[in-house]
Amino acid sequence: MATAPMKEGNRIDEVVMYGGIDRSKFPELKAGDERFISDVTAHFGPANVPARYG
Repeated sequence: MATAPMKEGNRIDEVVMYGGIDRSKFPELKAGDERFISDVTAHFGPANVPARYG
């Protein structure tokens, strides 16, 4: 399922995360994505480490 490309007047924080555009071309989106990944990794741990329950 594809999304429509950004139209004039869309706010940069309303751009979908998956599909539509290359988010790495927009510094503010790339920075936000990197911050999100960093925050989630700090809270939950890296993806290559199994979850610990208990």
